[in-house]
Amino acid sequence: MRHWERSLLLALLFCVLALLARVSFAPDALAAAPDADDHRIAVCAMPSLINELMASERYLPEREDPAPELREEFEDLREELDALNENLEGAGPDDPNAARDIQRRREVFQRLQALQSRLSRAVETKTAEQFAECYALVRSSANAVAEDLGFDYVIATGDPDESLSTTISEVTLRQITARPVLRFPKGVDITDDVRDDLNLE
Repeated sequence: MRHWERSLLLALLFCVLALLARVSFAPDALAAAPDADDHRIAVCAMPSLINELMASERYLPEREDPAPELREEFEDLREELDALNENLEGAGPDDPNAARDIQRRREVFQRLQALQSRLSRAVETKTAEQFAECYALVRSSANAVAEDLGFDYVIATGDPDESLSTTISEVTLRQITARPVLRFPKGVDITDDVRDDLNLE
C-alpha cells in the first residue's frame, strides 16, 4: 500500500471513529435535534388585518382629527377669511378699511397655509404611529394563535382572494409584493382566527 493511500485510509478511519464516538456519547443531543419535517407553518393575511384595524373605530377617528387645537384655530381663521372676503367684495373704491382688510386677508391666508401644513404633518405622524401599533397587535395575536394551534412558523402574506387595484399602479405593485406566498392549503391559514382574537368583524 502506498504512503498516500495509507494516509487517506487512516484519515477516513479517524472520521468514522469520531462520528461513532459522537453518537455514543451524545445520543440525547442528536435525538433532540429538530426535524424540519416536524415543523408546522401557518400563513396570516397581515396586511389585510392591519388595514381593518386602521379603518376601525378604534383608530380612524383619532387619525381624522389628530390635533384638535390646530383644527379649531384653522376653522376660526377660515371663518375670518370668509368675512374679510365678503367685506372686500362689498367695499367701494374709497372705502378706508379696504387696505386694512387686504393686509389682514394676506396675513390670515398665510397663517392658514402654515396651519394646513402642520395639520398634514400631524395626520402623517399619527398614521405612522398607528401603523406601527397595528402591526405589533397583529403580530402578537398571530404568534399567540399559532402557538395555540401548534404552528411553529407564521408567514405574513396578503389575502389571495382580495382583488388587486387596477387604477393606481403604486397600489397594485404594493398589493402584489405583499403576497409572497402564492399557494398554501386553507388549513394553515390562521387569518380568521387572528381576526377573531382582535375582535374585528
